[in-house]
Amino acid sequence: MKNHRNVITNAIKLIVGILMILLVVVPFVWMLLVSFQEKYTMYYLESFIPSTIKNYIDAFTIYDSSLLRWLLNSAIVSLFTAGIVIITSTLGGYGFARINFKMRESLFTLYLSTIMIPFATTLIPLLIFFKTLGLTNTYLGLILPFCANIVPTFWIRQYVKNLPKELEDAARIDGCSDIQVFTKIVLPLLKPAIGVVALYTIWNQWNALLWPLVVVQDMSMYTATQALALLQGGTQMATNWGLIMAIAFITGLPMFIMFLAFQKMFIKGMVLGALKG
Repeated sequence: MKNHRNVITNAIKLIVGILMILLVVVPFVWMLLVSFQEKYTMYYLESFIPSTIKNYIDAFTIYDSSLLRWLLNSAIVSLFTAGIVIITSTLGGYGFARINFKMRESLFTLYLSTIMIPFATTLIPLLIFFKTLGLTNTYLGLILPFCANIVPTFWIRQYVKNLPKELEDAARIDGCSDIQVFTKIVLPLLKPAIGVVALYTIWNQWNALLWPLVVVQDMSMYTATQALALLQGGTQMATNWGLIMAIAFITGLPMFIMFLAFQKMFIKGMVLGALKG
C-alpha cells in the first residue's frame, strides 16, 4: 500500500514537473521559431524549420544600428546598480544585524515596511525631483533610485545574524578594528549572499521598464527593454512579429546566459540564506 502511494506521488510530481517545464520552454521556443520566419505572425507558423535570418540582421541595423547601444545602456545601468547595491546592502545588513544602536529593530521594521509602498505611487515626485536636478536622460537618473534596495539588505541582515559571532570577537581581541572585522572576516563569508544580491539586482535592472519609460526620452539613452516596448508600439513594428521576436530574443539572451553560468551559485546562496534566515 505504501509503495503504491509512493508510485502515485512520484507520478504526480513527474507530471507537474513536465507541465512546468512546458509552460517555460514552449513560449521561448515559439518566440525563437517566429523570429526565423519571413511572414510576420505570432499566431501560427508557416514552418517549424527556420527559413531566414533577415530579422536578426534587421534587428542590428534598425534605427541606425541602435540595438547595440541599447544593450550597452542596459549593461551599464545593471552592472553599476548591482555594484552600488552590494555596497549599500552589505553595510546596511551588517549594521542592522551586528551594531547595537537605539531603536535598531524599530528602524529596521520601518525600513522593511516601505516594501509595501508601490513604486508607481512615488513615480511622479521622484521624476520631478530628478528633473529639478537635471538627471533625466542620464545614467545617474536610471541608477540612483535603485541604489538602496530593501530586499538585498534584508537578505544580508538575515545571513549575517546567523554567522558565528565568535569569529568577529576573536578578530577584535587580536586588535582588528570594526572596519577590519567587516572587510576581512565578514565579507569573505558573505560571498554566496553577495552573489545572489548581484544576480537579483542585475536581473531586475535589465528587465526594468516603468522608470526608464518616464525618465528617458532621448533614444540614445534607451535601455534594451524600454526600446523593445516602444518599438513594439510603433506603427512600423506593430505587425512585424518576426523582427519583434528577434529583438526580444537578443534582449533576453544575456540574462539567460547569466542564469545558466551562475545558477549553482544563485541556488546555493538562496538555500543558505533560507537556512540561515
